[in-house]
Amino acid sequence: MTGMRRIVLIALFSIGFSVVPLWSMDFTKGRIKVDLNAGTGRFTLSYLTDLKNAVYKPLLVSNDPRTSVVCIAIGNKVYRLGESIEFRTVAERTENGGKFVWTSSLLSITEEFSFVASQGSSVADGIRIDLKVKNVSEQDLNVGVRFIFDTYLGEASYVHFKTDKAAEIARELTIMKAEKTGYWASPLVGDPDEFGLICPLALPDVTVPDRIVFANWKRLTDSSWGYETAASRNFNLMPYSVNDSAVSHYYDARAVARGSEWQITTVLAKYTSSGYAAASGETAAESKIEETLSTLKAALAQGAEIKDALFSAKTDVSMIDRLIAYINRRLASPDTVRQDELIDLSQILTELKARRTRLSNGSGK
Repeated sequence: MTGMRRIVLIALFSIGFSVVPLWSMDFTKGRIKVDLNAGTGRFTLSYLTDLKNAVYKPLLVSNDPRTSVVCIAIGNKVYRLGESIEFRTVAERTENGGKFVWTSSLLSITEEFSFVASQGSSVADGIRIDLKVKNVSEQDLNVGVRFIFDTYLGEASYVHFKTDKAAEIARELTIMKAEKTGYWASPLVGDPDEFGLICPLALPDVTVPDRIVFANWKRLTDSSWGYETAASRNFNLMPYSVNDSAVSHYYDARAVARGSEWQITTVLAKYTSSGYAAASGETAAESKIEETLSTLKAALAQGAEIKDALFSAKTDVSMIDRLIAYINRRLASPDTVRQDELIDLSQILTELKARRTRLSNGSGK
């Protein structure tokens, strides 16, 4: 196994790529990119649709990221995180992604983003959001949580949303927790690849909302908290907001004792019919779907076609992470490692080392 350990050292110390600096609040894994805006306390989510030309398509509205928001109710008072002066906002990088931290005299709230992969995918195509609400006051508090996700893909047609139980949602609708809906999706209708945003609700780690509300974005965001839907209303609020849909997740108020924490977990991803893995602390390279040398070599070949130098370097850094995860997994069973496997790993590392010049000379070729 000395050969495998030598490969680990080469991967860790001789590749020599620079990581993205801490002040940069965009981070990528696989085909997913998340942007955190420390000024507004909001995020945007995008999916890599064109690997060769490094083209990302937003899964949520991105031209104004302030439109998707987390709201917190403490007793009868509502706070919009990122806007309320009572909460200080900080954005940070983490080992598996990034997070927002909001602090006040009553609560410490962390919204942490990590990567997940769909079943059958060896790369990240979604994110897991863990919202942790900790009572740092000297008294017990009643706390409620509401997410507003500003969707837009479904606005290209009259089918703004769909679920596992409803093929078309073209008007306001409320779904209760007891209905046990498996997912909701904002689909790009007519797209041959079924592109869209999905929010799976039946995963073991996901916290199912008490209510899910589909409505016009302005109606939702203008409501101080609760919103009552009406089947007679579509996604227009004339003349201010036309064909503008959004989704709200409500988590009813609950008692949070002083010193205790309440966690809410959500998954947002590129639409797929196969489902998602969302186990705690996993990255795409460590997901339930184990990578093989074949998938690593295929990803390496795709990376060679990328024209943009900076993006190609980021892709190679991601490739190194996946390769190290693969090597660590194989180190657990050293007796099963074959000589041809060592040769393939050495070839992959040689190719990655050769690509360092693509960034240094400013060329993506």
